[in-house]
Amino acid sequence: MSGVRDRNIFIDWGTTNVRAFLVDFDGNVLDRRESDKGVKYVEEARFPEVYQNLINGWGRAACTLMAGMVGSANGWEEAAYISLPASIEEIRRGLHPLSSMDRVFIVPGLSYCSTDNIYDVIRGEEVQVLGLLEKKRSSWEDDRENHLVCLPGTHSKWLETTKETIVSFTTVMSGDLFEAVCS
Repeated sequence: MSGVRDRNIFIDWGTTNVRAFLVDFDGNVLDRRESDKGVKYVEEARFPEVYQNLINGWGRAACTLMAGMVGSANGWEEAAYISLPASIEEIRRGLHPLSSMDRVFIVPGLSYCSTDNIYDVIRGEEVQVLGLLEKKRSSWEDDRENHLVCLPGTHSKWLETTKETIVSFTTVMSGDLFEAVCS
């Protein structure tokens, strides 16, 4: 696979784990790898080493996109948050080029301040919603302008979207509440 440039690498680098995907230009996953080397387990100077070990043997990709806590203040390099509402194009323009590598970018997180002045942020989950918007944009033929998307989890995210924009979101501490009630 060395020297192949018709592929991209997508990395979801969270707090506790990292998942990497080698994907062709048609969107087919050619290979995937996982590691327990999440951001909280990597010393600052060791991010390049963990990255190289993760993608070893995949050759050069046309582009690598990393999302999640890798772009936080505790990550490899900080990628600024983008305030909502934000279109897919605005988020694309906010990609943070990694200073130490060519064609490697960190997807920015998103921030939202509600009308009640409640501030909230996400890092990583936004790419799931961007993928949904890209996949569903042409098939959403109903009259509704806005759609509600739920990303379940320990800190569930509820996002309001249009066909091309993430409008707002809120975090619901459902997993934390469940644990507190059950203990």
